[in-house]
Formats: sequence, C-alpha cells, structure tokens
Amino acid sequence: MARRNEVDATQLFRLRYPRSLWAWTQELDWRITGRWMFYAVLIGVLVAFWALLFSHLVSLLTKQILVDGAGYALPLPRGEGGSELFDLKRAMHPTRRWVLLLAPTLGGLLVGWIIHMFASEAETRGTDSVIRAFHHEHGVVRPRLALVQTIGSALTIGTGGSSGREGPIAQIGAALSTWLAQRFQAVMGSSYGWLQQAILGNLPLSLMALLALLKMLATAFTVGSGQLGGTFAPSLVIGGMLGGLYGEGMHRLMPELITQPEAYVLLGMTTFFAGAANVPITATMMISELTGSYTLLVPQIFSSVIAHLVARRWSLFPDQVRTHNESPAHQPLLHPNLLRQIPVANVLERTPYFHTIATHQTLREVLDVFARTHEVVLPVAASSDAQASRYTGLVFLEDLQALLHEADTLSPLILAQDVQVPFVALHLSDSLEEALERFLETRYPALPALDAQGAIVGFLRPHQLISEYHRALLRSSTASSSHDVS
Repeated sequence: MARRNEVDATQLFRLRYPRSLWAWTQELDWRITGRWMFYAVLIGVLVAFWALLFSHLVSLLTKQILVDGAGYALPLPRGEGGSELFDLKRAMHPTRRWVLLLAPTLGGLLVGWIIHMFASEAETRGTDSVIRAFHHEHGVVRPRLALVQTIGSALTIGTGGSSGREGPIAQIGAALSTWLAQRFQAVMGSSYGWLQQAILGNLPLSLMALLALLKMLATAFTVGSGQLGGTFAPSLVIGGMLGGLYGEGMHRLMPELITQPEAYVLLGMTTFFAGAANVPITATMMISELTGSYTLLVPQIFSSVIAHLVARRWSLFPDQVRTHNESPAHQPLLHPNLLRQIPVANVLERTPYFHTIATHQTLREVLDVFARTHEVVLPVAASSDAQASRYTGLVFLEDLQALLHEADTLSPLILAQDVQVPFVALHLSDSLEEALERFLETRYPALPALDAQGAIVGFLRPHQLISEYHRALLRSSTASSSHDVS
C-alpha cells in the first residue's frame, strides 16, 4: 500500500501564503494605515498608563482597608507581590472581622452615590456597557465615565466587593478613547472654528493647551505622511491656542494688568507663524487683514520681530532663502558676472598698519585698543607679534557693545579668546563674488585680506563691495549705451 507524502507545516504555510510579509505591506495605503497605527499607539499608551493608575489605586485601597484595617491576610497572586508561603489559619481568622462586614457596606453606599450623581451608565457591567455603546450608541462612551469607573471600581474592590478589574479597565479604555476622539475632532480640518471660539474667550485653559499639542501632532503626521494641504492654518491655530493659554494664565495671575486675555490669541497667531515661516512683516499684515483689525499692529510687529530673530535659523519652508542674493531667481537682477570679474585687490584700501591683540589680553585691554584707534576689527593671534599663519580669530567692536557698562567688573574674567569669532579671510586674488559669499556666510562687518604670503594687507567692508558693484554696473550700462548709439 503506497504511503502518503508527508507535508511539512512550513511548506503548507508557503502554499497557502506565498507572499512575504514585506510584499503584503507594500500593498497597504500607509496614509490611511499609518494614521490608524498612530491612533492605536496613542490610545494604547494613554489607556495603559490609566490602567496602571487604576491598579495601583486598587492595591492601595485593598492594603489600607482589608489588609491593615481588618487584619486580613489576603493571598495575592505572584505578579502582585504574593509568595509561595501561605498561612491558611491567619487568612481565615482576620483580627477585626467587623471591618470586613462594614467596609463593603460603606463602600457600596459611597459607590452608589457616585454613580447616581455623576454617571448612571456605570451601573452596567463594564464589558457589557462597552458592547452596548458599540452596537447601539455609535461607539460613544462619556469621557467622565473613565474617572467614575476608576474611583468607583477601586472603592468596590478595595472595600471587599466581589468584582474584578478587567471589566472596569475595558470601560475606562472605551471612555478614554472617546475622549481622545472628541479632541481629535477638534484638530481635524483647518480648526478655524475652534480658533474663533478662543478669540471669543469660550475655551478653558486645559482645552487650549490640549488643542495646541494635538494640533501639532496631527499636522506633523498629516504633512509627514505625504498628504496634501498647507501649514498656514495649523500654524495659526497652534499659535492662537498658545497665545490664548498665555493670556488667560497671565490674566488669572494679574487680572488688573491683563484685562483682555483674548487679545493674546491674535498675538499668538502672528508670532507663531512669523517665527515658523520667517516672515514677520507678512505675518503681521496677513493676520491683521484676516481678523479685520489693526488695533494690535504695534505689539504684533514687536512680537513677530522677536520671534523672527529667535527662530530665523529654522523655517517651515526648507527652500526659503535668506536674502535676494541667494536666490537664483534674482541672480539676473544682480549681474553676478560683474562681481565675478573684479578681484579683491582692485577694491581693497591697503592698511599699512593695524593693531593685533593676543588671545590672553583682557577685555579692558581690548576695549582700550578700540578706544585709542579707529579700528572696528582686531585680528587675534597667539601672541602680539605672531605671524599671519597663527591668527586664531577676529574681535569686532560691535560685538562688545553689551559689555561696555560692566567692562571693569568682567575684565579679569573675559579674555580676547572669549569674545573672538572664527578667523575668516579673503585673498587678493579672490573675486568680489567670492567676497560676497563670505559676507553672507559669516555676517561679519569686515573681512581681512591676505597677500600671497598670508599677511594681512587690509580689510574689506560690505559698503566697499556694494559701491564697486554699482560703479561696475554703471560702466556696463554706459558701455552698452555707447555701443547702441554707434
């Protein structure tokens, strides 16, 4: 009789499921699946923390009322601190039996009052109430039920009631999920309606704080997952909520000084977008036009400029350029070829003598050099007679303005090496185009120029470069006009 071929379980699985897990994931629409995964993780973390809180509360009440209060040697599972050593006689003879009779009664009365006053639906068994909400109530469970179930179930179990933790945890999870879903409804779409309510002063502090946080998360996930839409509206909502949060908070601390906390919603909108997009003037004008009010124009400009100065290194728009000079679209207007053809040597005013300071000189000594000379920049070297190759940095007069009033106090503590910036220089053979790039990169008010031996022969300033550019542009225009006439 022929034997049947034995089929390996692995082969059978491959016959039924020939595709790999990776191939399966490639068919998923991650813009949808990823969103639900994000929601699942967020709900899971929130419910897990709340379940831990509930479990600790149950353990605390059980220990205080049953174990310590009644003297009941309650046997515990190993996962909750129990051990293999068990005293049956002690467990069967608690020291205060009357507590075991009184505690469930009082606990039941207190829990009944809580349910009657705050959430009557908590009377239903935990798991069954979740099932009923899913099938008959559109999946909505009142968020307050999470708090009622936490306190009520902890009291019931902790006072000796015959019930478990799993049902309440299921109901708590459903209530928290509903609460989170309602908050996400507030951040779905543009959320302009919620922003309007914040302007009208109808939102509490806690809700504004939560909306700001959830709007940031929702926007990051929406844009980061590749979905279409802009970041202007979310920026206004986030900024408005943060501004309202600050205004209302300061109003509660200083009600006589901050009389209109709603105005800070508009300031927050302007400030946040100005800092995020690096457009202080545009943000001020747009928000003023959108709201139809210019009464806050001055504080809006002030806060926007501060936000721009603080956040100008970052932007919502990575392709945004800092100046016209960095934009290829504006290059034809700048005639870069003119700068490319002019060497630094043609513009530089040679400096026969200049002062050099050493790294160990004090702040007062550096200021004294600036005071008795016309210098605005001082090269820093390892020693006062160091060679050019040993320059370590530059000190600019404008950088020391904030230290003038406290120079005598700070002088022993601050040396030249503490206030210097990195040494960046030009060569005489460099073009003015290269010099312009160095100025834009460093933002220095002057750059030293080196000869072939590496010695400083002068200092180039931006106004010299600009003046030479305009002269070259004029010569080019004149030459073109003469050519057309001829």
